[in-house]
Amino acid sequence: MLFSQHRRRCVQRLVCVAVQAEIAISVHMEALRRVAIFQECEAGLLVELVLKLKLAVFSPGDYVCRKGDIGKELYIIKRGRLTVVSDDGSKVFATLADGVVFGEISVLNIAGTCLNDATLTSTESETVVTAA
Repeated sequence: MLFSQHRRRCVQRLVCVAVQAEIAISVHMEALRRVAIFQECEAGLLVELVLKLKLAVFSPGDYVCRKGDIGKELYIIKRGRLTVVSDDGSKVFATLADGVVFGEISVLNIAGTCLNDATLTSTESETVVTAA
């Protein structure tokens, strides 16, 4: 009896993980395929990357990252816009939109490339997918 309960719990966990993976693939795969650096990747690599993605939602005025912060994530803008702004937020240098990737250098773990060199703020309600 005890063995069968343990076995049932293990099977339930495996099914749960498989369902979570399928949901992640269906939610994030299209966004990943729109990103230029991932368009030539094999499907298996994309699936592995999709399973590592975390969803983050930023409201207008939220800072995604600030200049000088230690960068640990790659960001993909799934929907919405971000602006690259001056330290005090008074000047806009660039606007980033759907499909843009930033922070890719920080995930390479190369010495001296960990600090963010820009401040990015949300300009509208949006969703950003991040990969750790």
